[in-house]
Formats: sequence, structure tokens, C-alpha cells
Amino acid sequence: MKCTLMRKLAKISILLILCFQGKTQQSFMDLNTILSAPDDSVKVLKLIEKSTYYVQIAKFDSARLLYDKALQLSKKINYRFGELNVGVDLAGLEMKKGNYDLALKSYYVLLEAAKTKNFKSIEAKIYNGIGTIYFEQTNINEAISYFIKSSLIYELIHEDSRLGASYINIGAMYSELKNDDLAYKYYFKAVEVFNKTGNNNYIIAAWHNIGIIHQDKGRLDSANYYYSKALKLSDETQNINQLALSYNYLGSLLVAEKSYEKAIVSFNKALHLINQIGDINWRAHILLELTDAYLPSNNADKVIELVKEVQQINLQIGSLSIKKDCYKQLWHAYRIKGQHVLADEFVNLFVQVNDSLINSENVEKMAELNAKYENDKIQKQIEIKNEQLMVQRAKIEKSDFEKKVFITGSIFLLGLFIILIRGYSLIKKRNQEISIQKEQIQDQNIILEVKQKEILDSIRYAKRIQQALLPSNNFLERKIGNKKT
Repeated sequence: MKCTLMRKLAKISILLILCFQGKTQQSFMDLNTILSAPDDSVKVLKLIEKSTYYVQIAKFDSARLLYDKALQLSKKINYRFGELNVGVDLAGLEMKKGNYDLALKSYYVLLEAAKTKNFKSIEAKIYNGIGTIYFEQTNINEAISYFIKSSLIYELIHEDSRLGASYINIGAMYSELKNDDLAYKYYFKAVEVFNKTGNNNYIIAAWHNIGIIHQDKGRLDSANYYYSKALKLSDETQNINQLALSYNYLGSLLVAEKSYEKAIVSFNKALHLINQIGDINWRAHILLELTDAYLPSNNADKVIELVKEVQQINLQIGSLSIKKDCYKQLWHAYRIKGQHVLADEFVNLFVQVNDSLINSENVEKMAELNAKYENDKIQKQIEIKNEQLMVQRAKIEKSDFEKKVFITGSIFLLGLFIILIRGYSLIKKRNQEISIQKEQIQDQNIILEVKQKEILDSIRYAKRIQQALLPSNNFLERKIGNKKT
């Protein structure tokens, strides 16, 4: 009973994480601050964040009011991304109510819109929602295929936090197929992603599920280590859903360790938190777990009291599995009290319900084996797809490198060209200046030559006048000679 129950509760916690991938801490604005902010896309996203937080703490009516507000504002400002995001979360709320057909129909309509607008993150989120519905309908094969689609998109667009959440989901599916090695691998891939991003909001579920694997294998110390880590993170983030699960898992572990008093304390803490959430399904399962802590001390009356409460709850739930476990615990309780007739009645009822479940489980097991076979093929396809992604990334990186080299070379050549143009312009300008100066010098030379010629002409002219006015040498020599005689 414990192993099946723990796996069931683990799945429930996974679904909440994957369908409403928002913040679980109140690290965002106060609601009054958000509502008084200007009507823009930032306000829409803050409203979605706050709505997601209300979903995480199971305040669904408050979440719905804020989602409606965000939707109205998105339409008002024509913010299509916000509109589709709110639509996906509202479909998730319908899924939580069990309205799978309505939720699935909404998801497929939103998926086409997201593809048209090329909103990859919303597309991946929708794949998570569709996968979750198939999981709830026990179609594990289809569920894994959609979760893988989601993870491949998140890997491509480098949204690490949501990629980690998808890894948790895939791990949960392999855990459902009893393939704990692959489940363990994906849980730790998620932990690795969250350690890189520093985001602890979703890592709690990974610790829970890793702890379950260890407990299933009898490694109680390791299970306690991971449950305790999850409890600490749940308390820090004030995630009531996960905190309740942490106390429940620790209670189950304490029963396995035969620490029954401590187990009772832990289960009661879980029940107190579940009462705040108001989830009767979880309450029924945890009450049944609590009976395991009272049986070893032969407190049959307490066991009967708890089982009767579970039976009242199960009138609303209608679970054969819960009915079977109730008959089993009543059988043990009346046997302890020595009321063997009643004990025999309940053991017969237990056998009848168990046989009915075994028949349906055989059908499920056949489907499970087929799903496991199909998922082995899917796993190979994942490996091939990952190799293709690696090749694609290598090509993109090579192309990016070549682009960078081309751009760098082009910038260098352009710079060199500009330098050469500027140099040529300077040389041309200098040559023009030299040419002008040369022409000016030539003009000055001409002027000087003209002036020199004018001066020489003046001198020659003066000389001729002088020669004309003065007597010649012969005349002077004759005159001087006559005087001597």
C-alpha cells in the first residue's frame, strides 16, 4: 500500500509543477501594487505570476479571478502572448477539476495559435499540459511523447528552469513504468539544471521522487536525506502542497524504520497542511498511511476511527483502491480486537475488491508492457534527436563563427578603406596646395623676370641718354691732346 500511495502522491505533485510553471515564492509584487500599476504587458505578467502562486497554495478561486483580470487586460492592450499564456493556465485549472475533454480541447486550440505566433515557450507549456492529461488517463506512452516534445523545445530556446521541470516529468513517467534507473537519471538531470540556474522552486519534487526510489530499494538513510532536503526547501518557499508531501513521505519512512510515534507526528503535520488546501483525496490517502503507524501498537480503535473517516471521504471519491485498503486495515484492526467474525467479513471483502483490481491491473500491465516497449523506441529516438540537435548546434556555432569572422574582416577592410580614402584625400589636397604654391611661385618668377627686364631696360635707356649727352672719347682725347701742345 505504501509504495503505490507514495508514487501516486508523487505524480500529483509533479502535475502541479508542470502545468503551472510559475513562481512559488512571494518574491513578486504585493497584489495592491500590481493592480495599481499602469495597464501594460508587465502588469499582465505580474498578474499571471500572482495567479500561479495562488494555484500553488491551492487558492483556486483567487487564482481564477486574477487570471480573468490578466485575460481582460491582455485583450485590452492587444497583448497576444499574455492572452495565450492565461488561456493555457485556465485549461490547466479545468484539468485539475477533472474536466479532461474540455482542457484537451482548449490545449489543442491554443497550440495552433501558439504555433502561428511562433511562441515557443507557450507551445512547450501546452505539450506539458497535454502530456499530463494523457498521464491522468494512464496513457503513459502518449504522455512521455508530449513531455519529450516539451523538453526538446525548452532545450532549443534555452529555458533551463522549465527544461528541468520537463525532466522531472519524464522521470515520473519512467518511474510509473517501473524503470527506476531512467527515472533516477532524469531526476538528476533536473537537479543539475536547477543547480545551474539557482532555482529551487521545482527541485523539491525531484528530491521527493529520488527519495521514493531509494525507499523502494530499501536505502532508508538515502531516502531520509532527500526527503529532508525537500522538506527544508518546501518550508523556505512556503509551498504548502510540497510541504505536506514532505511530512507524509517522512512519516512513511519513519513507519519503515519502526519509529511509530515520530511517524504519527509527521503524518499529523501533513494532515494539518492538507486541511488548509482542502484536498479530500490527499486527506484520504494520508489517513490510510497514518493507520500503519497505529497498527503496530495494537491501537485498533484508532485505526477503525481513521478508516471510517476515509470511507466517508471515499463515498465522494469512489476509489476501489482506497476501498480495498480500508477493508485490509479493518481486517487487521478487528483481528487485534479479537472480533474474528468481523475480521473474516472484511478479509473476504478485501479479497473480492483485490481480485477485481487484479483483473484490471492485468489489463493495465499489458498496456504498460506495450508502453514500455514503445518508450524504448522513443528513448532511441530521443538519442537520435539529441545527436541531431548537437550537429545542428555545431553547424549554428560554426556559422556564427564564420559570420563573426566575416563581420570582423568586413569591419577591418572598411576601416582600412576609410583610412586609405582619407589618406588619398589628404595627399590630393596636399598636391593641390603644392600645385597652387608652384603656380604662385611661377607667377612670382614671371613678375620678377618682368621687373628685372624693366629695370635692365631702364638702365640701358639711361645709358643711352647719358651717352647722347656726354662727348665721345675721341672728342675728349683730341681736346686734351691740343691743350698739351
